[in-house]
Amino acid sequence: MKGITAFALNNSRTVIMTLLLVILGGMTAFIRLPKLEDPLITIREALVYAKYPGMPVEQVERLITRPIEEKIRSMGEIDKIKDSTSKFGESLIHVTIKDEVPSEQLPATWKLLRNRMADVKPTIPSAIHRWPPSRCGATGSAWRKCMKPPAKSESAST
Repeated sequence: MKGITAFALNNSRTVIMTLLLVILGGMTAFIRLPKLEDPLITIREALVYAKYPGMPVEQVERLITRPIEEKIRSMGEIDKIKDSTSKFGESLIHVTIKDEVPSEQLPATWKLLRNRMADVKPTIPSAIHRWPPSRCGATGSAWRKCMKPPAKSESAST
Protein backbone atom coordinates (compact mmCIF):
# COMPACT_ATOMS: atom_id res chain seq x y z
CA MET A 1 0.00 0.00 0.00
CA LYS A 2 2.79 2.38 0.81
CA GLY A 3 4.15 2.02 -2.73
CA ILE A 4 0.82 3.00 -4.40
CA THR A 5 0.31 5.96 -2.10
CA ALA A 6 3.87 7.20 -2.56
CA PHE A 7 3.58 6.84 -6.35
CA ALA A 8 0.25 8.79 -6.41
CA LEU A 9 1.69 11.60 -4.29
CA ASN A 10 4.94 11.83 -6.27
CA ASN A 11 3.22 11.61 -9.71
CA SER A 12 0.08 13.65 -9.22
CA ARG A 13 -0.08 14.74 -12.90
CA THR A 14 -0.08 11.11 -14.06
CA VAL A 15 -2.82 10.19 -11.57
CA ILE A 16 -4.99 13.18 -12.59
CA MET A 17 -4.50 12.43 -16.31
CA THR A 18 -5.42 8.75 -15.78
CA LEU A 19 -8.52 9.75 -13.81
CA LEU A 20 -9.61 12.20 -16.55
CA LEU A 21 -9.10 9.54 -19.25
CA VAL A 22 -11.23 7.04 -17.30
CA ILE A 23 -14.01 9.64 -16.81
CA LEU A 24 -13.89 10.69 -20.48
CA GLY A 25 -13.96 7.05 -21.62
CA GLY A 26 -16.97 6.34 -19.37
CA MET A 27 -18.86 9.37 -20.70
CA THR A 28 -18.11 8.38 -24.30
CA ALA A 29 -19.31 4.81 -23.71
CA PHE A 30 -22.49 6.08 -22.05
CA ILE A 31 -23.29 8.42 -24.95
CA ARG A 32 -22.70 5.69 -27.56
CA LEU A 33 -24.90 3.08 -25.81
CA PRO A 34 -28.09 2.35 -27.74
CA LYS A 35 -31.16 3.63 -25.95
CA LEU A 36 -34.83 2.92 -26.54
CA GLU A 37 -37.63 4.83 -24.90
CA ASP A 38 -39.81 1.72 -24.90
CA PRO A 39 -37.55 -1.33 -25.17
CA LEU A 40 -39.08 -4.53 -26.49
CA ILE A 41 -39.85 -6.89 -23.65
CA THR A 42 -40.94 -10.39 -24.49
CA ILE A 43 -43.23 -11.90 -21.88
CA ARG A 44 -43.10 -15.68 -21.91
CA GLU A 45 -45.22 -16.37 -18.85
CA ALA A 46 -48.95 -16.58 -18.24
CA LEU A 47 -51.26 -17.08 -15.30
CA VAL A 48 -54.37 -19.19 -15.74
CA TYR A 49 -56.94 -18.38 -13.07
CA ALA A 50 -60.25 -20.09 -12.40
CA LYS A 51 -62.65 -19.22 -9.63
CA TYR A 52 -65.48 -21.32 -8.23
CA PRO A 53 -66.68 -19.67 -5.02
CA GLY A 54 -67.33 -22.11 -2.19
CA MET A 55 -65.65 -25.21 -3.66
CA PRO A 56 -63.33 -27.09 -1.25
CA VAL A 57 -59.63 -27.34 -2.06
CA GLU A 58 -59.68 -31.06 -2.89
CA GLN A 59 -62.47 -30.59 -5.42
CA VAL A 60 -60.77 -27.55 -6.93
CA GLU A 61 -57.64 -29.65 -7.44
CA ARG A 62 -59.50 -32.64 -8.90
CA LEU A 63 -62.20 -30.92 -10.97
CA ILE A 64 -60.51 -27.71 -12.09
CA THR A 65 -56.72 -27.60 -11.68
CA ARG A 66 -55.83 -31.06 -13.04
CA PRO A 67 -57.95 -30.85 -16.22
CA ILE A 68 -56.54 -27.40 -16.98
CA GLU A 69 -52.97 -28.60 -16.36
CA GLU A 70 -53.48 -31.59 -18.69
CA LYS A 71 -54.69 -29.30 -21.49
CA ILE A 72 -51.77 -26.94 -20.95
CA ARG A 73 -49.23 -29.79 -20.96
CA SER A 74 -50.59 -30.98 -24.31
CA MET A 75 -49.25 -27.81 -25.94
CA GLY A 76 -45.80 -28.24 -27.50
CA GLU A 77 -44.87 -24.59 -26.90
CA ILE A 78 -45.13 -24.87 -23.12
CA ASP A 79 -41.78 -25.13 -21.35
CA LYS A 80 -43.14 -25.94 -17.90
CA ILE A 81 -45.81 -25.24 -15.37
CA LYS A 82 -43.85 -23.28 -12.78
CA ASP A 83 -46.46 -23.33 -10.07
CA SER A 84 -49.93 -24.71 -9.60
CA THR A 85 -51.96 -23.58 -6.61
CA SER A 86 -55.39 -24.77 -5.56
CA LYS A 87 -57.09 -22.80 -2.81
CA PHE A 88 -60.60 -22.69 -1.41
CA GLY A 89 -62.67 -21.80 -4.48
CA GLU A 90 -59.66 -20.79 -6.65
CA SER A 91 -57.12 -22.32 -8.98
CA LEU A 92 -53.97 -20.52 -10.18
CA ILE A 93 -51.53 -22.01 -12.69
CA HIS A 94 -48.27 -20.28 -13.70
CA VAL A 95 -47.17 -21.29 -17.22
CA THR A 96 -43.86 -20.60 -19.04
CA ILE A 97 -43.38 -20.65 -22.83
CA LYS A 98 -40.22 -22.24 -24.31
CA ASP A 99 -37.38 -19.88 -25.25
CA GLU A 100 -37.20 -21.56 -28.67
CA VAL A 101 -40.57 -20.05 -29.63
CA PRO A 102 -39.80 -16.89 -31.65
CA SER A 103 -41.23 -13.59 -30.42
CA GLU A 104 -43.26 -13.27 -33.62
CA GLN A 105 -45.12 -16.50 -32.80
CA LEU A 106 -46.00 -15.55 -29.22
CA PRO A 107 -49.37 -13.94 -30.08
CA ALA A 108 -50.37 -17.15 -31.85
CA THR A 109 -49.16 -19.18 -28.86
CA TRP A 110 -51.24 -17.07 -26.46
CA LYS A 111 -54.26 -17.52 -28.73
CA LEU A 112 -53.66 -21.28 -28.75
CA LEU A 113 -53.54 -21.24 -24.94
CA ARG A 114 -56.84 -19.33 -24.82
CA ASN A 115 -58.35 -21.84 -27.27
CA ARG A 116 -57.18 -24.74 -25.12
CA MET A 117 -58.81 -23.11 -22.10
CA ALA A 118 -62.02 -22.80 -24.12
CA ASP A 119 -61.72 -26.52 -24.99
CA VAL A 120 -61.41 -27.50 -21.33
CA LYS A 121 -64.42 -25.38 -20.34
CA PRO A 122 -67.04 -28.11 -20.96
CA THR A 123 -65.15 -30.59 -18.75
CA ILE A 124 -65.06 -28.41 -15.63
CA PRO A 125 -68.03 -27.46 -13.41
CA SER A 126 -70.40 -25.07 -15.16
CA ALA A 127 -70.60 -22.46 -12.37
CA ILE A 128 -67.14 -21.29 -13.38
CA HIS A 129 -68.52 -20.21 -16.75
CA ARG A 130 -70.87 -17.78 -15.03
CA TRP A 131 -68.09 -16.12 -12.98
CA PRO A 132 -67.50 -13.29 -13.54
CA PRO A 133 -70.66 -12.48 -15.49
CA SER A 134 -69.98 -11.18 -18.98
CA ARG A 135 -71.77 -7.89 -18.30
CA CYS A 136 -69.22 -6.88 -15.65
CA GLY A 137 -67.30 -3.69 -16.23
CA ALA A 138 -64.10 -2.53 -14.61
CA THR A 139 -65.62 0.31 -12.59
CA GLY A 140 -68.82 1.85 -11.35
CA SER A 141 -72.26 0.33 -11.18
CA ALA A 142 -71.47 -2.44 -13.67
CA TRP A 143 -68.80 -3.75 -11.27
CA ARG A 144 -71.20 -3.63 -8.33
CA LYS A 145 -73.77 -5.57 -10.39
CA CYS A 146 -71.12 -8.16 -11.09
CA MET A 147 -70.53 -8.78 -7.41
CA LYS A 148 -74.23 -9.29 -6.57
CA PRO A 149 -76.47 -12.03 -7.90
CA PRO A 150 -78.76 -10.68 -10.63
CA ALA A 151 -82.26 -9.62 -9.67
CA LYS A 152 -85.19 -11.39 -11.32
CA SER A 153 -85.78 -8.48 -13.70
CA GLU A 154 -82.10 -8.49 -14.81
CA SER A 155 -81.97 -12.25 -15.38
CA ALA A 156 -85.14 -12.11 -17.49
CA SER A 157 -83.68 -9.40 -19.73
CA THR A 158 -80.33 -11.15 -20.37
